[in-house]
Amino acid sequence: MRILTAAEASRQFSQLLDAIERGETVMVTRGGRAIAEFRPAPEHTWESLKVELQRLEADPSDDDSQVILDETRALLTPGSDLWSEE
Repeated sequence: MRILTAAEASRQFSQLLDAIERGETVMVTRGGRAIAEFRPAPEHTWESLKVELQRLEADPSDDDSQVILDETRALLTPGSDLWSEE
């Protein structure tokens, strides 16, 4: 992992973004202590959304939350063309 001071990161911001886009993680320090860590953003796919929706649990204090959760999950099932990527 590359480590840059805040001043270096500021002066080299375009190159910093290029490095992150290539997959690098960069730590930024100020006054000798780490203040930020930059890494590529995770790729989100329909499959990752479905996995996250399966992890969610309905709010027991909200009668409608299970219905809403079930309907949302149903939108991402095979045969549902609402979100087709054409």
